[in-house]
Amino acid sequence: HLKQYASADPAVQEVLDRIGAMAGAPEAASKGHGGEAAGTQIPVSATGAGQKSADKGRFAFNMAEELAFAWNLLEAKEISQDEYSSLVQDLTEMSSVDSATTVSVLHVLEGRAFKSLDRVLVHVSKECGTPVISLACFEIKPEAFSLLPYDFMVRRGALVFELIGKDALVVVMNPYDRQLRRDIETMTGRKCHFFLTLPSEFDKALDSGVKGGSQPVEKK
Repeated sequence: HLKQYASADPAVQEVLDRIGAMAGAPEAASKGHGGEAAGTQIPVSATGAGQKSADKGRFAFNMAEELAFAWNLLEAKEISQDEYSSLVQDLTEMSSVDSATTVSVLHVLEGRAFKSLDRVLVHVSKECGTPVISLACFEIKPEAFSLLPYDFMVRRGALVFELIGKDALVVVMNPYDRQLRRDIETMTGRKCHFFLTLPSEFDKALDSGVKGGSQPVEKK
Protein backbone atom coordinates (compact mmCIF):
# COMPACT_ATOMS: atom_id res chain seq x y z
CA HIS A 1 0.00 0.00 0.00
CA LEU A 2 1.31 3.46 -0.85
CA LYS A 3 0.82 4.81 2.66
CA GLN A 4 3.44 2.44 4.04
CA TYR A 5 6.12 4.45 2.25
CA ALA A 6 4.92 7.80 3.59
CA SER A 7 6.09 7.28 7.17
CA ALA A 8 9.65 6.67 5.98
CA ASP A 9 9.88 9.36 3.31
CA PRO A 10 8.48 12.92 3.59
CA ALA A 11 8.63 13.27 -0.22
CA VAL A 12 6.25 10.35 -0.57
CA GLN A 13 3.86 11.95 1.91
CA GLU A 14 3.94 15.14 -0.17
CA VAL A 15 2.92 13.22 -3.30
CA LEU A 16 0.09 11.47 -1.46
CA ASP A 17 -1.11 14.79 -0.04
CA ARG A 18 -1.23 16.29 -3.53
CA ILE A 19 -3.21 13.35 -4.89
CA GLY A 20 -5.53 13.45 -1.90
CA ALA A 21 -6.21 17.15 -2.46
CA MET A 22 -7.07 16.49 -6.10
CA ALA A 23 -9.55 13.81 -5.09
CA GLY A 24 -11.48 16.24 -2.95
CA ALA A 25 -13.56 17.96 -5.63
CA PRO A 26 -14.91 15.55 -8.28
CA GLU A 27 -17.10 18.23 -9.83
CA ALA A 28 -13.98 20.02 -11.04
CA ALA A 29 -12.56 17.09 -12.97
CA SER A 30 -11.50 19.17 -15.96
CA LYS A 31 -9.15 21.11 -13.69
CA GLY A 32 -7.46 17.95 -12.48
CA HIS A 33 -9.77 16.89 -9.66
CA GLY A 34 -11.69 13.69 -9.25
CA GLY A 35 -13.11 11.12 -6.85
CA GLU A 36 -12.10 7.55 -6.22
CA ALA A 37 -14.51 4.75 -5.49
CA ALA A 38 -12.45 2.50 -3.24
CA GLY A 39 -12.96 -1.16 -3.97
CA THR A 40 -15.03 -0.53 -7.09
CA GLN A 41 -15.00 -3.45 -9.50
CA ILE A 42 -13.62 -2.66 -12.95
CA PRO A 43 -16.43 -3.20 -15.50
CA VAL A 44 -16.00 -6.03 -17.97
CA SER A 45 -13.95 -4.97 -20.96
CA ALA A 46 -13.78 -6.30 -24.47
CA THR A 47 -10.73 -8.51 -24.05
CA GLY A 48 -10.07 -11.33 -21.60
CA ALA A 49 -6.93 -12.57 -19.93
CA GLY A 50 -4.43 -14.14 -22.28
CA GLN A 51 -5.81 -12.62 -25.48
CA LYS A 52 -3.01 -10.05 -25.69
CA SER A 53 -0.14 -11.99 -24.18
CA ALA A 54 2.30 -11.61 -27.09
CA ASP A 55 4.78 -8.73 -26.92
CA LYS A 56 3.74 -7.54 -30.37
CA GLY A 57 0.14 -7.21 -29.25
CA ARG A 58 1.14 -5.00 -26.35
CA PHE A 59 2.21 -2.24 -28.72
CA ALA A 60 -0.89 -2.31 -30.91
CA PHE A 61 -3.78 0.15 -30.64
CA ASN A 62 -6.77 -1.77 -29.31
CA MET A 63 -9.86 -0.60 -31.19
CA ALA A 64 -12.09 -3.16 -29.47
CA GLU A 65 -11.30 -1.68 -26.05
CA GLU A 66 -12.07 1.86 -27.20
CA LEU A 67 -15.38 0.73 -28.67
CA ALA A 68 -16.13 -1.00 -25.36
CA PHE A 69 -15.33 2.26 -23.55
CA ALA A 70 -17.73 4.17 -25.80
CA TRP A 71 -20.42 1.51 -25.32
CA ASN A 72 -20.03 1.73 -21.53
CA LEU A 73 -20.68 5.48 -21.74
CA LEU A 74 -23.76 4.92 -23.90
CA GLU A 75 -25.11 2.27 -21.53
CA ALA A 76 -24.60 4.64 -18.59
CA LYS A 77 -26.40 7.40 -20.54
CA GLU A 78 -23.32 9.62 -20.33
CA ILE A 79 -23.52 10.06 -24.11
CA SER A 80 -26.43 9.89 -26.54
CA GLN A 81 -26.90 7.44 -29.40
CA ASP A 82 -25.87 10.12 -31.89
CA GLU A 83 -22.78 10.96 -29.85
CA TYR A 84 -21.91 7.28 -29.66
CA SER A 85 -22.21 6.92 -33.44
CA SER A 86 -19.98 9.96 -33.95
CA LEU A 87 -17.45 8.57 -31.48
CA VAL A 88 -17.27 5.26 -33.34
CA GLN A 89 -16.85 7.04 -36.67
CA ASP A 90 -14.09 9.30 -35.36
CA LEU A 91 -12.26 6.42 -33.69
CA THR A 92 -12.40 4.43 -36.92
CA GLU A 93 -11.08 7.32 -39.00
CA MET A 94 -8.34 8.27 -36.53
CA SER A 95 -7.13 4.69 -36.11
CA SER A 96 -6.81 4.27 -39.88
CA VAL A 97 -4.22 7.04 -40.06
CA ASP A 98 -0.65 6.04 -39.20
CA SER A 99 0.34 8.98 -37.03
CA ALA A 100 2.26 9.42 -33.80
CA THR A 101 -0.79 10.51 -31.83
CA THR A 102 -2.83 8.77 -29.18
CA VAL A 103 -6.28 7.63 -30.27
CA SER A 104 -8.84 7.27 -27.48
CA VAL A 105 -12.46 7.94 -26.58
CA LEU A 106 -11.36 10.73 -24.26
CA HIS A 107 -9.21 12.33 -26.97
CA VAL A 108 -12.18 12.35 -29.34
CA LEU A 109 -14.51 13.83 -26.73
CA GLU A 110 -12.06 16.58 -25.80
CA GLY A 111 -11.31 17.27 -29.46
CA ARG A 112 -15.04 17.74 -30.10
CA ALA A 113 -15.27 20.10 -27.11
CA PHE A 114 -17.78 17.72 -25.54
CA LYS A 115 -19.70 19.78 -22.97
CA SER A 116 -20.04 16.96 -20.45
CA LEU A 117 -16.42 15.79 -20.46
CA ASP A 118 -16.10 16.73 -16.78
CA ARG A 119 -19.07 14.52 -15.93
CA VAL A 120 -17.72 11.66 -18.04
CA LEU A 121 -14.35 11.81 -16.25
CA VAL A 122 -16.04 11.70 -12.85
CA HIS A 123 -18.27 8.80 -13.94
CA VAL A 124 -15.32 6.77 -15.25
CA SER A 125 -13.23 7.66 -12.20
CA LYS A 126 -15.87 6.33 -9.83
CA GLU A 127 -16.68 3.26 -11.91
CA CYS A 128 -13.08 2.18 -12.43
CA GLY A 129 -11.50 3.40 -9.20
CA THR A 130 -9.08 5.69 -11.04
CA PRO A 131 -8.85 9.17 -9.46
CA VAL A 132 -8.61 12.14 -11.82
CA ILE A 133 -5.35 14.04 -11.40
CA SER A 134 -3.62 16.98 -13.06
CA LEU A 135 -0.27 16.00 -14.55
CA ALA A 136 0.72 19.67 -14.43
CA CYS A 137 1.11 19.24 -10.67
CA PHE A 138 3.88 16.67 -11.11
CA GLU A 139 7.44 16.96 -12.32
CA ILE A 140 7.80 13.76 -14.30
CA LYS A 141 11.29 12.42 -13.77
CA PRO A 142 13.23 10.45 -16.42
CA GLU A 143 13.35 7.33 -14.27
CA ALA A 144 9.54 7.24 -14.22
CA PHE A 145 8.91 8.34 -17.81
CA SER A 146 11.38 5.83 -19.24
CA LEU A 147 9.74 2.78 -17.68
CA LEU A 148 7.43 2.34 -20.68
CA PRO A 149 8.53 2.34 -24.34
CA TYR A 150 7.49 5.45 -26.25
CA ASP A 151 5.52 3.51 -28.87
CA PHE A 152 3.56 1.80 -26.11
CA MET A 153 2.76 5.10 -24.39
CA VAL A 154 1.44 6.65 -27.59
CA ARG A 155 -0.50 3.70 -28.98
CA ARG A 156 -1.92 2.40 -25.71
CA GLY A 157 -2.41 5.74 -23.95
CA ALA A 158 -0.44 5.21 -20.74
CA LEU A 159 2.33 7.07 -18.92
CA VAL A 160 4.20 6.57 -15.63
CA PHE A 161 4.27 9.95 -13.91
CA GLU A 162 5.63 9.15 -10.44
CA LEU A 163 7.43 6.45 -8.47
CA ILE A 164 6.72 5.77 -4.81
CA GLY A 165 9.03 3.17 -3.35
CA LYS A 166 8.74 0.16 -5.64
CA ASP A 167 5.29 1.21 -6.87
CA ALA A 168 4.47 3.22 -9.99
CA LEU A 169 1.71 5.80 -10.47
CA VAL A 170 0.32 5.60 -14.00
CA VAL A 171 -2.22 7.60 -16.01
CA VAL A 172 -4.25 5.67 -18.56
CA MET A 173 -6.64 6.94 -21.20
CA ASN A 174 -8.81 3.82 -20.99
CA PRO A 175 -9.17 2.54 -17.42
CA TYR A 176 -11.75 -0.04 -18.56
CA ASP A 177 -8.99 -1.92 -20.38
CA ARG A 178 -7.91 -4.63 -17.94
CA GLN A 179 -5.32 -6.06 -20.30
CA LEU A 180 -3.67 -2.64 -20.54
CA ARG A 181 -3.21 -2.62 -16.78
CA ARG A 182 -1.71 -6.10 -16.84
CA ASP A 183 0.62 -5.18 -19.70
CA ILE A 184 1.83 -2.08 -17.84
CA GLU A 185 2.64 -4.03 -14.69
CA THR A 186 4.40 -6.70 -16.73
CA MET A 187 6.50 -4.19 -18.66
CA THR A 188 7.42 -2.03 -15.66
CA GLY A 189 7.89 -4.95 -13.31
CA ARG A 190 6.15 -2.93 -10.60
CA LYS A 191 2.91 -2.74 -8.70
CA CYS A 192 0.98 0.05 -10.42
CA HIS A 193 -1.71 2.45 -9.24
CA PHE A 194 -3.86 3.89 -12.02
CA PHE A 195 -5.24 7.38 -12.55
CA LEU A 196 -7.12 9.46 -15.13
CA THR A 197 -6.18 12.81 -16.61
CA LEU A 198 -7.35 15.07 -19.42
CA PRO A 199 -6.12 13.94 -22.87
CA SER A 200 -4.53 17.35 -23.48
CA GLU A 201 -2.53 16.99 -20.25
CA PHE A 202 -1.49 13.48 -21.24
CA ASP A 203 -0.28 14.67 -24.65
CA LYS A 204 1.59 17.61 -23.13
CA ALA A 205 3.30 15.39 -20.56
CA LEU A 206 4.29 12.91 -23.25
CA ASP A 207 5.73 15.67 -25.41
CA SER A 208 7.51 17.29 -22.47
CA GLY A 209 9.01 13.97 -21.43
CA VAL A 210 10.61 13.52 -24.84
CA LYS A 211 11.77 17.13 -25.24
CA GLY A 212 13.06 17.19 -21.69
CA GLY A 213 15.57 14.47 -22.42
CA SER A 214 13.76 11.58 -20.77
CA GLN A 215 14.75 8.65 -22.91
CA PRO A 216 11.95 6.06 -23.10
CA VAL A 217 12.98 2.42 -23.29
CA GLU A 218 13.15 1.46 -26.94
CA LYS A 219 10.79 -1.14 -28.33
CA LYS A 220 12.57 -4.47 -28.70
